[in-house]
Amino acid sequence: MATFVKTRDIPIAGAHTLPQEFFISPELFAQERERIFARRWVCIGRESKIASKGDYFLHTIGADSIIVLRDQSGEIRAHYNSCRHRGARMCETASGKFSETIQCPYHAWTYALDGRLVGAQTSDSIPGFDKKDFHLVSVAIASWEGFLFINQDPTPEPFEEAFASLLGRFERFNLPGLTVARTIEYDVKANWKLVFQNYSECYHCSPVHPQLTKITPSNSGENDLFEGPFLGGYMVMNEQHESLTMSGEACGVTVGELDEADMRRVYYYSIFPNMLLSLHPDYVMAHYITPVAPDRSLITCEWLFHPDSVRDETWDVEDGIAFWDLTNRQDWHVCEISQAGIQSRGYRPGPYSSRESLSVMFDREVLNALGRDGARVGQRHPPRRFREDDVLEISYETGGPRDGPPVFLLHGWPDDVRAWRTVAPKLHAAGFHTIAPYLRGFGPTRFLSAHTVRDGRGVALAQDVIDLADSLEFKRFSVVGHDWGARGAYQLASLFPGRVSRVVGIALAMQPRGEFRIPSFAQSRRFWYQWFMTLDQGAAAVANDPKGFSRIQWDTWSPPGWFDDAEFDETAKSFENPDWSAITLNGYRGRWKPEPFDARYDALQSRLSATDTIAVPTLMIQGGADECDPPSESEGLERHFTGGYERIVLDGIGHFPPREAPDDVARAVIAHLR
Repeated sequence: MATFVKTRDIPIAGAHTLPQEFFISPELFAQERERIFARRWVCIGRESKIASKGDYFLHTIGADSIIVLRDQSGEIRAHYNSCRHRGARMCETASGKFSETIQCPYHAWTYALDGRLVGAQTSDSIPGFDKKDFHLVSVAIASWEGFLFINQDPTPEPFEEAFASLLGRFERFNLPGLTVARTIEYDVKANWKLVFQNYSECYHCSPVHPQLTKITPSNSGENDLFEGPFLGGYMVMNEQHESLTMSGEACGVTVGELDEADMRRVYYYSIFPNMLLSLHPDYVMAHYITPVAPDRSLITCEWLFHPDSVRDETWDVEDGIAFWDLTNRQDWHVCEISQAGIQSRGYRPGPYSSRESLSVMFDREVLNALGRDGARVGQRHPPRRFREDDVLEISYETGGPRDGPPVFLLHGWPDDVRAWRTVAPKLHAAGFHTIAPYLRGFGPTRFLSAHTVRDGRGVALAQDVIDLADSLEFKRFSVVGHDWGARGAYQLASLFPGRVSRVVGIALAMQPRGEFRIPSFAQSRRFWYQWFMTLDQGAAAVANDPKGFSRIQWDTWSPPGWFDDAEFDETAKSFENPDWSAITLNGYRGRWKPEPFDARYDALQSRLSATDTIAVPTLMIQGGADECDPPSESEGLERHFTGGYERIVLDGIGHFPPREAPDDVARAVIAHLR
């Protein structure tokens, strides 16, 4: 049985809309044609269009014309509409009926409906010519629930595997037995992705669709498919309405064997990359989207009814058709004004609402299909376990070109991966592939056993990164770390110089031998929070209120005005991890008093204590107005960096440079990594 979840409960991790290039770039549009529409199963309409032997229609996608037909044996086939002689288009009429062959009008080469060349005048004069070598080039074709799909990939993923999650899902709606009552073509001046994004959410429904929201409240949706190429679920109709029609009454007989719940719902599913399927109790609506240009899409909409609804004039099928023709045109209008606004030089990606989670998932599928990663829109990977004897499952976010140089982004304390949300896209644009893990004790990263010592030392963080890098098969990588992440970055470079290409440490200076020495009186005053945690009463207070304790650091470590309550609250969700307090307390108390540590990391700690140098090229970025670790704490360390060292101080910036000055940080990081 399918499990449905509320749209707002699908995690989207602070996702933003796609950059402008995805909607206006001819080059990216060409990539989409090649990597998406030429490699995925694309819906081309109903099988009923070729009901009899010899029936055919032409389907155009990009520069390709494809003949779709039913041959003399009754088998459905698809061939490129290109003669194997000189390449001429053989069929010019959009649809029709072949007798037994297809003949090119140029030189009369003739093909059987299965694609075999059966006639080529004077071909016997061509040395070595064999008709068997000149079969029409075929296109993979499949039928599902009465719909036809083609795939232009020469070695496509088997349809049954690609559509495994949909097979049998809609049997109760009797889709193969429905008949097309009406077809309307729309020419929409908008990118195809805007159509999908709009279909995938009802956040816009109240201002845009007053007729729709009168029947189905805009917040009534739940979804059972919310990741991958197929997305959707249902919305609930108010009790006084029977269907989505102008009258609110049913406009046909029930399409199939539906239960009581189905009779109160309308199901909406997007089928990547070009089909939208809307299932009502009394009819089904299907959209097929054909991208024409970055700013133009052709949309075919078909309304399918039970044959009895079409035959019986007491049913007004136009009642449902008129309702959705109106709603369609409302949707196309907002898609067109979105396209117009996105084309402006003033466009910037904006944040998605929690009610737009399926739009986020659609964006991720686009990025994945293009060979890009999804962290631009907040792609979170599930916790990864590396070996059977591991103690930790690490959750992480990735982004940027998959074949780009890998860069680990390690957040600090008290913070999480949101620290990199503005910096990371700039690294992606520069060609880097980023991996931002939630550190142990933060967010969705989890320990596997309650008996494992919650070790907060830097060497434990360093080993976590090595484990994750091994799992992702990165032999060498760069590391950018802030605060605790900076300590982990320095210790990675010290312990694993053969794995780390370059290091950037932010807000925290390198500590030779990993030693914590009693600071000056001035710095001791700034470290009040550490002394507070060494007290058992203080530790209990921190464990009792992680969010309140962390808020003090955000309020006092940087000049005021660098964050708002909403951003802190969203980040503080990571402090709800059941081990956050234990890791925090172990990491700080263990610096100044005996604390239990995990023995598996003791050998690393011993190796670290034996070296006071880093041989990896290192950049240190310091906030000039940092009230926790001021610039004076990171001066005079050059002799500890044998592979090169640069230090940058950002005037007026506090302890959180990736958040306070993301442009400056990104520029400096990119220059160093290159």
